[in-house]
Amino acid sequence: MNSLISEIIEHTNIIDIIGKYVKLKKSGANYFCLCPFHPDTNPSMSISPKKKIYKCFSCGATGNVITFVQKFKKISFMQAVKELAVTLGYSQEKIDQYFFSNKQNKTPTKIIRFHSLCANANEIFKLLLHSEANKKYLNYLLNERKLSLKTIDRFEIGFCGHNDDQAFVRNLLINKKDENFNDDDLFKLSLISINEKTQKITDYFYQRITFPIKDKNGFIIGFIGRTIEQKTPKYLLSKETILFSKSNNLFNYENVCSNHPATLIIVEGNIDLISLYEAGLNEKDYGVIALMGLALTTEHIKLIKQSKFIRNILLWFDNDLAGKKSTIVNGMKFLKENYNVFIVNNEKKVKDINEILVNFGKNEVLNCLNNPRNDDYISFYIKTICQEMKYLNANTIIHDILSLLANYGNSLFWSKYINLIAKLTKFDLEDLKNTYQKIAKQKYSVKKQILLEKWDNSKKDGAVATQCFPLLQSLKRSLKYLVKYVILSPTIAINVYEQLNHKEMEFDFLNQIIHFIKKVGSTPNIPIEKTIVDLVKNGYITMNSYNFILSQIDEVNWLKKNKIVLDNQQKNQEEILKLVKKIDELCYRLRYEENKYKILNDTNIDKNKLQKNNEMIYHQIANFKIKKKK
Repeated sequence: MNSLISEIIEHTNIIDIIGKYVKLKKSGANYFCLCPFHPDTNPSMSISPKKKIYKCFSCGATGNVITFVQKFKKISFMQAVKELAVTLGYSQEKIDQYFFSNKQNKTPTKIIRFHSLCANANEIFKLLLHSEANKKYLNYLLNERKLSLKTIDRFEIGFCGHNDDQAFVRNLLINKKDENFNDDDLFKLSLISINEKTQKITDYFYQRITFPIKDKNGFIIGFIGRTIEQKTPKYLLSKETILFSKSNNLFNYENVCSNHPATLIIVEGNIDLISLYEAGLNEKDYGVIALMGLALTTEHIKLIKQSKFIRNILLWFDNDLAGKKSTIVNGMKFLKENYNVFIVNNEKKVKDINEILVNFGKNEVLNCLNNPRNDDYISFYIKTICQEMKYLNANTIIHDILSLLANYGNSLFWSKYINLIAKLTKFDLEDLKNTYQKIAKQKYSVKKQILLEKWDNSKKDGAVATQCFPLLQSLKRSLKYLVKYVILSPTIAINVYEQLNHKEMEFDFLNQIIHFIKKVGSTPNIPIEKTIVDLVKNGYITMNSYNFILSQIDEVNWLKKNKIVLDNQQKNQEEILKLVKKIDELCYRLRYEENKYKILNDTNIDKNKLQKNNEMIYHQIANFKIKKKK
C-alpha cells in the first residue's frame, strides 16, 4: 500500500512541484519562499531537495511533496497522491491498485479496469474538443456559454466525435497498445452503442460535449453528454454500472468532500454549476453540487449528510414553474433533516445561472448569490403557496402553512412569518395567531420532562432513592454544565445533540434550545433569554425546564460580567465532549439500577427481557471504564 507513496516522494522533484505554486529562492543547499500557509512577509519556509521535505520556521508547517500539494490545493490526501502519480507518468491501473488495495484485501479487477477505461476515454474527449475539426463546439462553450479555457480545463470538458467517423473514440480505445479494452467493457460503461438489428457500433456520446462525473476520490465513473444540435435528448447520461448510479451520485461531489464548506449550493444542471465557478465562487464559503436534471433521492441526502461541516443548504433551481416546484419539494426534504434552508431570489427573471452569466456578467451571478433579499425556505414556501390561493381553498392553504410553521419555525422569525402571511392573504392577524396556537398545541403538546420528574419522584420513593438519587443528582449537575456551555458557545452547540446517545431520555429543554440554535446558525448575540421565554409561551418546554435553564443563564451572565469566562471555543468543545460522555455513562447506570429495581419488585413485567437488557447495559458501562483507564 505504501509503495506508491514512497515512490512518489522518492522520485518527485520537490523543488519543481513547490516551484509551480510559489516563487523559490536558492540559499546554500536549500530553497526558501514565503510560506503559503500563513500571512508571511519574510521568507520563512525552507525546502530541502536532499531530505525532500519543507518546513516553515514561523507557523511550523512541515511535510513532504504530497502533504504540500494536499494543503496548498485544499484537496484530500488521496487526490494529492493521484495527481502526483499522474505527473510522474504512472498508469491508471497502478493508481487504481493503490486506492482499492488500500480498502480491500484483494483488488477488484473489474473496477480497476473500468476506472482506467473511463480515464482513457476522457483524455481522448479533451483532445478532441481542442482539435481544429471540432472548433465550433469549443467556440460554443467560449462564446455562447461564456466559459473560459481555464474553467473548461478545470472541469475536464471534452467532445466525442471526429468528422463523420461515428466510432472514432471506440477505435482509439480498442487499438490502445498498452491496454486491453474490448467492446463488452465499452458497452457496459456507455461508451459505445450497438444497434440490435444491424449490429453497427457507434460512440455512445457521438457529437456531444462531454462532462466527466467523478466519485468522492476524484475517479471518473461516468459522463454527461450535451448536444448543441436540434435533437433529443439534449442531455445524455451514462447508464447504470458498478461505478455509476444516477440516484447515488452528484456532479462535483468530489470538490465538496475535499473543501468542507459550511454552505452547500444545489443547482439543477452541470452548466449552471460550472457557471458559478466561472463567476468566481468563493470555495472557502460555498460548495456546489448539481442534480444532473434528476430528482433529489434519499441516497443523495445521505451523501450530503456525510459532510459534517454542512449546516446551510442554498437552493438555486431554474426560474420556471418546474424549478419552483422542485424548490418546494427538495427544500422540505432538507428542512426535515434540520438544515438551514435558503432560496436564491433570481430577480433578473432569466431562466438559470448560465443565462445570468451570459446576459449580465460574472458580478451579477455573485450579486444574486449574496443578495440580502434571498428568502429562507419558510418565507419562500409562504410566498409561493399564497400565489395558489386564487385556485385552491384558502383555509386549506393557511392550515398547511401554519402547520409547516409549527413544525419547523422558530421564535426568532415567528412574528415575521405571521405578518408575511397576513400581508399576502389579507387574513386577520389575530385570527392567524389563534389558529397557529391551536395547531401548535395539537401537534406539539408539552412532553413530560422525564429527567426532572425522576429527580423529584426519587426524593419521595425511599425504595429507589439509595441507588438512583445520587445518579440523578450527578446527571442533573452534568446537564447544568452542558446548558452553560451551550449558552456560552452557541456556534458549537449544534454538535451536541448528535453526540448524545440517549435521546430517549427526552432532555426536551436541551433539545429545543439546540434545535433553535441549529435553525439560526452561527448568528452572534442570540437573545437566549427571550428565546427561552418564547419557547415556554409556545408550549415547547415546561416551566420546570425554564427555571432549570434560567439559573444557568444567570451564572453565565455573572461570569461574563466579571470577565472570568474566556471565549475559548476549543476548550469549550473539549468540555462539551467530556460532559456528553459522562451523561451517556450516567444514563446507562441509571437505567441499569431502575431495571434492577423492577426485576426485584415488579411482578407485571417480563423479567427475562429486562435481565437481558441489563446484561447489554452492563457491557456498555464496562466500556466506559475501559476507556477511562486507557
